[in-house]
Amino acid sequence: MSLDKIFKSEPKSINDIFVKDRNLGFYMPAYQRPYSWNHENINNLIDDIESSFDNLLQSDEAIIFLGTLLTVDDDKGESIYRKDEAILPERIKLIVDGQQRITTLILLLTVLHEAMLKGESALQSDIKNVEQDAMKSHFQALHRQIKGLINQTGGYPIESALGEDEYRYLPKVIRSMHGLQEGHELKYDRWGDNNDIGRYQSPLSQYLFRFQSNLLNQSGKFKELDLKQFSGPEMTLIRKNIEFMRKVFKEAPNLVLGVRRNEDDELIEFCELGNKHLQDCIHFNVNRELYDCEALSDKTKNLVNIAAFASFVLHRICVTFVTVNSESYAFDMFEALNTTGEPLTAFETFVPRVIEHLQSKDDLNAECEYKKINSISARFEELSSNEAKNKQTEKIIIAFMRAYNGKIPKTKVPSQREALLSSYNSCNSLAKDKYLEHFKQTVDLIFDTWNKGEIEGLCSDNDTEIFSLCLNYLVDIKHTISLSLLAQFKIKDSMLEDKEDRVQLVNAIKAITAYSVLWRAMSGKADGIESEYKAIHSKITNVDGNEIGPFKLEGANEYGIDLDGLKKYLSNSLSQKIKSKNPKDGEIKAKWIEVCAQSPLLEKKIESNRLLIMAAMHNLDVAGGVYQSSYDFKNEVLNIDTWNELKLEKNSISKIYNPKVAGVTSLGWNVDGSINKDQYIGNVFVDIAGRFKSSDKQSWTALRSSMKVHIEELELVFAEKNVKSLKTSLIAEARFAAKMQDIAYIEEWNEETINFRSEKLLSNAWDNLISWMN
Repeated sequence: MSLDKIFKSEPKSINDIFVKDRNLGFYMPAYQRPYSWNHENINNLIDDIESSFDNLLQSDEAIIFLGTLLTVDDDKGESIYRKDEAILPERIKLIVDGQQRITTLILLLTVLHEAMLKGESALQSDIKNVEQDAMKSHFQALHRQIKGLINQTGGYPIESALGEDEYRYLPKVIRSMHGLQEGHELKYDRWGDNNDIGRYQSPLSQYLFRFQSNLLNQSGKFKELDLKQFSGPEMTLIRKNIEFMRKVFKEAPNLVLGVRRNEDDELIEFCELGNKHLQDCIHFNVNRELYDCEALSDKTKNLVNIAAFASFVLHRICVTFVTVNSESYAFDMFEALNTTGEPLTAFETFVPRVIEHLQSKDDLNAECEYKKINSISARFEELSSNEAKNKQTEKIIIAFMRAYNGKIPKTKVPSQREALLSSYNSCNSLAKDKYLEHFKQTVDLIFDTWNKGEIEGLCSDNDTEIFSLCLNYLVDIKHTISLSLLAQFKIKDSMLEDKEDRVQLVNAIKAITAYSVLWRAMSGKADGIESEYKAIHSKITNVDGNEIGPFKLEGANEYGIDLDGLKKYLSNSLSQKIKSKNPKDGEIKAKWIEVCAQSPLLEKKIESNRLLIMAAMHNLDVAGGVYQSSYDFKNEVLNIDTWNELKLEKNSISKIYNPKVAGVTSLGWNVDGSINKDQYIGNVFVDIAGRFKSSDKQSWTALRSSMKVHIEELELVFAEKNVKSLKTSLIAEARFAAKMQDIAYIEEWNEETINFRSEKLLSNAWDNLISWMN
């Protein structure tokens, strides 16, 4: 196909776009964002027009260029929701980029149209007062020009030969579905030549329709459209912008919009409207003999100024008008042009495909599906910047596509768009409904649960504590690669009506968290864990003779996403990693402990180590140096309150022996700092209140003495009758003080002690975490 058949590009004035082609209609697809230009945007536009108007006095090249208007040919109206094929404009173009500018300009034309209609009576009165035939002729010529401009600024509606009353004129611009009314009625626009077919519910088309109705129903003195009838919140911005523009053009005597200029600005005199090349450029001619005519009233001069301004808008504001033969080309071109509008996210270009599908459904089912799209769209509108929207879209699409078909799109927007559209288009009608439901579940998971920590309804009340802990851990280490699995098990749970039966997601998040902590403990980093997640979504893995995976939603495969299979896969993956780190014979747990006991876990303060330390001390009684399981309240440290306290006090995880603080030659220390034993987990203690932080070098004897006092004081906390009602920080401090009982009575802190303690803590951590995977 030749390039000229793929796209065409040409410069066009506002007159070319709105007036000359009376049978051209514009349609805004559902992915177009709501109108958002405000007073500041409009004020800047009018300032630009004033400045360019001044420049025309010196140069006939002065124009205002408003960028590119990017459209797609759709003369058959194939993209129009619930169209009536008998009542369509001859030509239709979808607006891909430029809707903010198009909307503002058409509003501006309506305001100028009304302003000239209001001022016309003053000119008619002046004509009556002129006695000289030659001068009367000049006035009449001026009147004809202004009449022409009135027709041009009001000439944008599309006339329907069979239209009834106000439905005879079709609004120049309408848009696709854009919301729900009360009573759950879908809101959308549809061109029609009577009350049964015509439907104008978007803010712009509603305004344009009522504006035209007001013109048709005039009798006697002209009256502007009453804006009080636009009372709904969605009409607020258009109403305020119209009010602002009306105020601007209310008075401009003797000057072209001079009323808006600063006192120091050089003003255009009325007589300068006779400048020859100015007249040629704006196609508006004022005979010089009118300037000094006493019959020319100030109101008529004001009318002439507004008419000159309107003519400038029509003929000197221009765009590059680009027409493309398909939306996919249009989106690519939109991004390449880097236009003034915000780039559309992959989700926004996905919306029209959903709406096309909805056209084949009855109202009730379409309403249900549209609620989902509306709900998702509303979430993105809450985001303050386009950058935030694109980041969230990327996170959602990568998580969803991996969950859906095991494929991961590139981070570029075109790749994300193609992945979403091609997978959706390959579904049959029923599968498309399920696809949208799964997509919404993923969006809800990321916006509500991942971003905000909301878990209500995702698990039983008994599981909220552990769910919240695991979620906070995954979010804090930015473990977004786990989102695909979480989305899959959220979807699995959503298929169950009874909330108490929804246990797969909470068990999945526990298994994923344990897997991550145990894996990272061996090296302190991700160390290839991403490929393990990718594999479970993309291929079959054989575990002990059982085929597991691929975990994906495509083709009703959600029934094959199995919690037991996930745990087996993660356990096998972890075992293989441990064996690669420690190939010697032996039990997996012992091999893992041997690797981690020599890992510098205290070298960096990372989130995975925080949870590892909590698991190492959870339900562990260490009194007298005897390590044994204990399920007393004081030993429960694997909970969200403790996590938050440790997160709040960033320096609470400390080293017992710290070569930077401890007096190496002081009494009680016997650790070789050169071999990094201080970074082993056996050298850890947790000091939430910061009681033992000191820049002074101190001996082990002094530190141990302080610990004994601290332990004795905090033991009293658990003697309180209402201990559970105490501050969480105090409870956490007391719990960790109890974990010092194994070290506070040791005469010498040495490498043997650190090694012994490392093994005991790691053994307890393994037991607590591996239970989440079994």
